[in-house]
Amino acid sequence: MDASPALSESVSLAKSALVLIDLQRDFLPHGAWEMPDSDAVIGLANRFQRRFRLVVATQDWHPKSHKIFASNHDKREIGQVIDFKRQLFKLAPVHCVQKTPGAELAPALVRDYIQKIFYRGQDSDLNGQSAFFDNDGRTSTGLAEFLRARNITDVYLMGFSHDGCVVKSATQAQSLAFQAHLIEDAIRSTPQTEQERQEDARTMAEAGVLRIASRNLL
Repeated sequence: MDASPALSESVSLAKSALVLIDLQRDFLPHGAWEMPDSDAVIGLANRFQRRFRLVVATQDWHPKSHKIFASNHDKREIGQVIDFKRQLFKLAPVHCVQKTPGAELAPALVRDYIQKIFYRGQDSDLNGQSAFFDNDGRTSTGLAEFLRARNITDVYLMGFSHDGCVVKSATQAQSLAFQAHLIEDAIRSTPQTEQERQEDARTMAEAGVLRIASRNLL
């Protein structure tokens, strides 16, 4: 049985927002945490933006001391999962440190349509994977309130990384009564096992997340 999220049956953008997730230098070629074929995502983002009346972006914005960084733990390696203050952290290389070049938005990204940028991952002790809330469920980025104030009902998500912020943002959007649409060919991921991919797909399908191909937005 296919556990993938269902396809979006129609595209109506009147009350929709495009959410550009973490389109930052450190995830691009030669960045600290390079995603495969990430340059292509920037090109798609530039083309999509003209279709939406509202475009927002997120930026991963970590302090140097953030617990997500493997280098901040003794004898721990990138990819290991640790339990810190009852939160699970999948350890990562140092990336998107506040006010460093790697945390900047991609140089080729068109900024003219982006109405607001939301910063996430700012608390060194919280695993802030979602565009909406840190993983404590209480520390808000302000994105949900911003969207509601503009009568947005649907969010179209793209960016980095599928196995982290994108999945968490999509499922959290559903819990906040937005309909989340995953632009499936405009997302890149760190390496995943087949089991991890299936678990992510099942999680999103159960939450009601929909998926759409970029050709249906262009």
